[in-house]
Amino acid sequence: MSYDIIVLSRNGQVDQNDLQDHLLTHPYATQYQNTIDYENPKSGVHFQWIIGADDAYNPDDMPGGQLATLVLNFNRPTPFAQEAAHVLIALSKRLAVMFYDMQSDLLIDRYSDPAELVQPYVSHAQVAISALRSQDADLVASLRMPTIALQAIWRWNFDRDAFTDGLGEDLFVPRVQLMMLDNRLQTFAIWGGDAVPMLCPQVDILLISRTNTAPKSGFLKRRQQYYDLVPFDHFCDHFSGHFKPDTRVPRAVACKPGDQPALTKHLMGMPMVRPVRADAVFEEKPFEIIPFHTVLDDELFHHMDPQGMQVIESQLEER
Repeated sequence: MSYDIIVLSRNGQVDQNDLQDHLLTHPYATQYQNTIDYENPKSGVHFQWIIGADDAYNPDDMPGGQLATLVLNFNRPTPFAQEAAHVLIALSKRLAVMFYDMQSDLLIDRYSDPAELVQPYVSHAQVAISALRSQDADLVASLRMPTIALQAIWRWNFDRDAFTDGLGEDLFVPRVQLMMLDNRLQTFAIWGGDAVPMLCPQVDILLISRTNTAPKSGFLKRRQQYYDLVPFDHFCDHFSGHFKPDTRVPRAVACKPGDQPALTKHLMGMPMVRPVRADAVFEEKPFEIIPFHTVLDDELFHHMDPQGMQVIESQLEER
């Protein structure tokens, strides 16, 4: 089941080629015959455009010709709709088009705010998931997180490149990911490069890659590559002399760009907390990396009032 938005030409000013050319200017868009796949490897969001008229709807009943249909899978976290809304807003500004929301039977002049897509998507997704729960055991057992947590992960990853470019400092800014550890879904970030200077958002676990900073072991006293699973609070305590709260991001910590020699020395003297040999990750599977698209909002499984997303977005701004 999907949430579909039909793109219409405003008074015939735009044709399918115009729309395809615009959509394909996006670096995350790839065309396969009559479909354009949007897949953002940084945020984990993906959706699809089907080029051409939808046979289920008569073009004569709509102003302007049908150009394409945006297809959003219901079995996805709400940030998928959030990112799709950004694409629709950009499309509204660039081309003379209108939109038809097939689920709400509503003609939309233009998109100017993400909530214009996200709120109806949430309402219809709740209905769809409610209908599917009795038929799909996998859906009932699906991984879930609060919407505000999923939105925070998505927003960090979606804005990360622009944020990094605007820092004006040579700091590594990690992506936030999800893992299953100790039968619990947890956020994590990877700190690699043997103590590369970093600005890190608050996560549950910092996965520290240690090669040159790993303890020596064995008869020949060689260093083997390890991953160390370190709770974020433990990391902040241990590196409190180097990493300080960063005013640019709530609850993030950062060091100075020139701190690597001191960080490396400090990390070499740090006992490993929960070490995992790099060559054993795939064999022993001490943790499992969870793709973002497989985790659904808690709120999709129960009623959210029409203002629910506005409340969540205001809470997110406060964070």
